[in-house]
Amino acid sequence: MIELTTTTKLIKGVLSCTDFSILEKLNTVFAESDMIDMNGVDFCKQLGVSRATFNSTLKLLQATNIITTSSMGVKGTRVKLVNREVLQELIKE
Repeated sequence: MIELTTTTKLIKGVLSCTDFSILEKLNTVFAESDMIDMNGVDFCKQLGVSRATFNSTLKLLQATNIITTSSMGVKGTRVKLVNREVLQELIKE
């Protein structure tokens, strides 16, 4: 539990308010499945955030092993949830 708390504190230190809205939306989407295929542009329009902000949030989540992503070319991006516990802990606090 100490490691989880330390990890979430470090991640929260880097996240902005916009990032939290992205996290909440991802958490909602991941409630149905651990893997989603998404179009980043449409996702950004729904949230009202820039693609740069969205991509940097995804990179942060990848770097901390919360998600993995893979490009599907023009079809979008496949995002797989690796660590649900950390994602939920980030949103909870």
